[in-house]
Amino acid sequence: MLFPEEPAARLRFLEQVVDLVAHPVFVKDREFRLVMVNRALCEMVGRARADVLGKTDFDIVPEEQARFFRLKDEEMFASGRDVVIDEESLTDARGVEHRLATTKVPMRSGDGTVTHLVGIIHDITSLKAAEAELRQKNEELARLVQERTDALARLKAVNAELEAFSYTVSHDLRSPLARIDGFGKLLVERYGHSLPPGASGLVAHVGTAAAEMRTLIDDLLAFSAVEHAPLRREPMDLAVPAAAIIAELRAAEAPRAVEFAVEGPMLAHADAGLVRILLQNLIGNAWKFTRHRAPARIVLARCADDFVVIDNGAGFEPALADRLFEPFQRLHPVADFPGTGVGLATSRRIVERHGGRIHAEGVVDGGARVQFSLGPAAGPA
Repeated sequence: MLFPEEPAARLRFLEQVVDLVAHPVFVKDREFRLVMVNRALCEMVGRARADVLGKTDFDIVPEEQARFFRLKDEEMFASGRDVVIDEESLTDARGVEHRLATTKVPMRSGDGTVTHLVGIIHDITSLKAAEAELRQKNEELARLVQERTDALARLKAVNAELEAFSYTVSHDLRSPLARIDGFGKLLVERYGHSLPPGASGLVAHVGTAAAEMRTLIDDLLAFSAVEHAPLRREPMDLAVPAAAIIAELRAAEAPRAVEFAVEGPMLAHADAGLVRILLQNLIGNAWKFTRHRAPARIVLARCADDFVVIDNGAGFEPALADRLFEPFQRLHPVADFPGTGVGLATSRRIVERHGGRIHAEGVVDGGARVQFSLGPAAGPA
């Protein structure tokens, strides 16, 4: 079907086309009366076409909005150029506010005179609501990030103070502790023959307590040093320091018969010094907690990309596994298994500094298994 040639038919055809446009469209004469509107505009303002045609903005929207629309209409008629309004408000007949982006274009007669104004509207209400919601979420996110950043800064400062305090106290305790131990020994050497019955035993207890305190100080200093020691990764074989550690333990407790085995390749890319401390703690624990086993057995094995130390010792309650790696947490009486409760906390720090993880499994009187990784760079070298 060709475009209608008869004027009335052509007008109806154009009106139908405009009516099918999804965006609101309107035409105003020089008296600012609406002489054509499409269906989308009627739906937006919430009025029938008959209630809009021939009316001005003052008959349709609140006065303040109508005054703004009129000002822009006058600007277009006066300048004869397009007027673009990035954002304006319109309250419909239902009282709902719309946010609009409107372009007003002059329509001219054959001699160039501006006769009408054509308006094309984009309803940006949903867009503005989404922008506001996004802005609110961004502000909330920025606030949360700032709060977390501030909290981390405070936590770092507190940790730094605690570590400095721990190191200073531990270091400064060495001297008076040595004097206490020394004076006790000197007391026995000089006046042991004249001490009343039982006094020598009490002095010996003082010496034992001083030795335990010295061990605790050493462990605390090692715990603090692990955090600050530079991490130097290099290819290494965990079986080498493990064998040396077992040899040292056997030399210290020659009568004990402990089977030690290495299963699988033990190659890794890690800090050799820190890994030796890690193995000293884990193998030393296995050695200690197998003291009442005959035969005692300790295994250093490979489990995929992880390493694992397994023993057949005293074990522990499975529900208490998470407590093992907290400083000063002990699951066994000191009288049965002496220690400071710092070794496994140090082990966790070493593993975490390598970007790895560590966990333990155990059964009471059924042994223990401590599995650890040495981060993404760990594995066969």
